[in-house]
Amino acid sequence: MMKNSHQVYELGYHIIFCTKYRHKVLDGDVAVACRNSIAETCAAYGWGLEEIEVMPDQVHMFVTASPQTAPAEIARTVKSISAVRIFTQEKQDGATPGEGFVLHPAAHHRASVAIDP
Repeated sequence: MMKNSHQVYELGYHIIFCTKYRHKVLDGDVAVACRNSIAETCAAYGWGLEEIEVMPDQVHMFVTASPQTAPAEIARTVKSISAVRIFTQEKQDGATPGEGFVLHPAAHHRASVAIDP
């Protein structure tokens, strides 16, 4: 449970990104770069990355955040920063990022809220 001056809360969001046309491009170095980029982004924004799993065609992550942070904001921020970092890294390595790397978000939200009497 987390607290601020007016709330006690526990919010967790299960966010899923799928590659375009479900192409299996998230493997090897790309998967490692994706995992690292998401972890760094969550840390920089103060979100708790509880779990992450990178599969060849999708990414599942469970993130905790304050009630003031919209789940769509988390998904948009993580997706855009990760995509730019991975494309930049792939370009520096001399490889052309594979078609189908574009990530599409689908979010499932779970929230538990407690009122501090």
